[in-house]
Amino acid sequence: MRNDVIQLYTVTYEKDSCGVSVPTEVLSDSIMAEIKSAGASEWFEGGRNGLNPSATFIIRRVEYNGEETVLYDGTKYTVYRTYIRGDLIELHCEKKKGA
Repeated sequence: MRNDVIQLYTVTYEKDSCGVSVPTEVLSDSIMAEIKSAGASEWFEGGRNGLNPSATFIIRRVEYNGEETVLYDGTKYTVYRTYIRGDLIELHCEKKKGA
């Protein structure tokens, strides 16, 4: 059941006055999502690979365009893996470092 709200960050690049590409994060409209904690096996396996799995966000596939950052309840999460389930997609995330 999707009863929580998340937002996705899209990164765009614009050139500054020196011609250097500068990234800018643009926040999407609100998206309904189902939130799940990272499972034990995901947590252990992720830890062995230098990750800190925190949450899985399940949304409709049509609402996802490869974004790498999720905002949920004031916290930024980094997407490290996705999994497609029919019309849905799971975004497996860890809390964003430095945020």
